[in-house]
Amino acid sequence: MVEVKLPAYTDACAAKGEKDPESIDCAYPTTPLRKYLNADFAREGGKAAAFLKKFRWTKEDQNEVAEMIASDGLSAQDAAEKWVKEHPDVWRKWLP
Repeated sequence: MVEVKLPAYTDACAAKGEKDPESIDCAYPTTPLRKYLNADFAREGGKAAAFLKKFRWTKEDQNEVAEMIASDGLSAQDAAEKWVKEHPDVWRKWLP
């Protein structure tokens, strides 16, 4: 597989795409990957580490929140809060 090089992301390109999604001709914005659970933290992180060990975030869960942000105009915080309110059966399994 080879990465397809697209023109760099710009706010102007994204704004143009909001009006006409077919016209988007730039890359997606980048989001740095953050790792929260490493070997040391897994051993010494207490309840937080226990939570992260049980955490399961499915593609469907992620897409549901992304849809709230992209289509409904919710902030990431508001979308997360809405998802939590609607899915207590999922996140309660993550609690230590």
